[in-house]
Amino acid sequence: MQVSRPRNPFRGFMSRDRVGRTVAVAIGLWLLWVLLAGDTSLVQLWKLKHENADIRRRISEMESHLEDLDTQAANLADAEYLEKFAREKYGMIRDGETSYRLVPVSEDQATSD
Repeated sequence: MQVSRPRNPFRGFMSRDRVGRTVAVAIGLWLLWVLLAGDTSLVQLWKLKHENADIRRRISEMESHLEDLDTQAANLADAEYLEKFAREKYGMIRDGETSYRLVPVSEDQATSD
């Protein structure tokens, strides 16, 4: 006498090949989600990398500007530099001097003469 095993009701529904494909598709969709969406996606990583580079560039520019300001502040202690700076930046003059300002002529005014 043969002992019969109970029949599996899902035997035809989920074969091994079909289960394998379903798992592969699920893993593929999960990988696609991880790579393209979410907080740790490649797109987000790329954006953060470029933002980081931009911030580093701005920091470098600000440090350079700060060095220029430090140099300028140190030079302001020198009387000759201070006088030159005041004359160039603010148009200041000494007592008894006459200041002449040259106003550029526009092209329309220059051609009408």
